Amino acid sequence: FVVDGQNFTFDVLGPTNYRRLQNSNMTDSSNKIAVPFSFLTQLGKAQSIALQLQTNQGIISGDLLNSGKQAPGYLVFKRALDQYQ
Repeated sequence: FVVDGQNFTFDVLGPTNYRRLQNSNMTDSSNKIAVPFSFLTQLGKAQSIALQLQTNQGIISGDLLNSGKQAPGYLVFKRALDQYQ
């Protein structure tokens, strides 16, 4: 994560899960990270948030929050924060 210009790195909790998408040559993959509550709080106050995922095929990056625009992924973290405040 890059939050207001500051980098945050989290390790995955286990091996990546893969599944072949039905009627397709595509594969879906997923993994999990644990983040401290203080990090969620920081996300809630941030002006900009970018996500960078390291994959076996390189880095995938995208904005979660930029110039007031909230990506669906940002809303996942926001709901988690709202649930515990």
